[in-house]
Amino acid sequence: MLPASQARHFGVQHAQGEFICFLDDDDLYQQNKIRDEVNYLLGHPQAEFVYGQTVHVGPDGSTLAVSSGEPEIMAFLRWRYVHLNSLMVRKSVYQQEPFNLKMTTFEDVDFVGRLIRRGRGGYIPDVHSVWNRDGRPDQLTRRNWRRSYQNWKSLCDEFHPEIRRDRGLTVFYHRKMLILALRFLDLGQAFRSARCLLGSLRQGQGCRGGQ
Repeated sequence: MLPASQARHFGVQHAQGEFICFLDDDDLYQQNKIRDEVNYLLGHPQAEFVYGQTVHVGPDGSTLAVSSGEPEIMAFLRWRYVHLNSLMVRKSVYQQEPFNLKMTTFEDVDFVGRLIRRGRGGYIPDVHSVWNRDGRPDQLTRRNWRRSYQNWKSLCDEFHPEIRRDRGLTVFYHRKMLILALRFLDLGQAFRSARCLLGSLRQGQGCRGGQ
């Protein structure tokens, strides 16, 4: 089975339309999603992508949370509130910012973060998708420590300029990176993450040195 990043990339490469959407097999669109997002992009020619809110639904059908927020890179990196199911992106933009095909998890965070960082996105404050968080054993988001380690490092590398500027982001990303690096005996990465964490505590802001 292909990793999600490669499967989605394959689909985009064979799509014929101008606008691209994604939908995981266990999730849902709301009826207004396609209409509203197409209308937004048609009405905002400079916008590269648009998204709406996502409802998180638990195993019993209850609402666990609603993901929402304007396209702002620092806030997104902290709260990761844009779900792929809620997104619509121009195919021409995807060709410039495709999925990182080496990533096997967190590739959605990486992809959406790079889109938001470009600064040309839109947000519709209405529910457009449903994320079923029912914990099925075949869900791709289930924990795999080695996969998490490799892909979390890719996130830290890609967004290091943003992470280093903010104490909260430094702690959020490098605390997990430190734990994963120690688990897999990557002492060089563990040292770099520990240095960033100590620097953020001393300075009251993000990592001041290189990662």
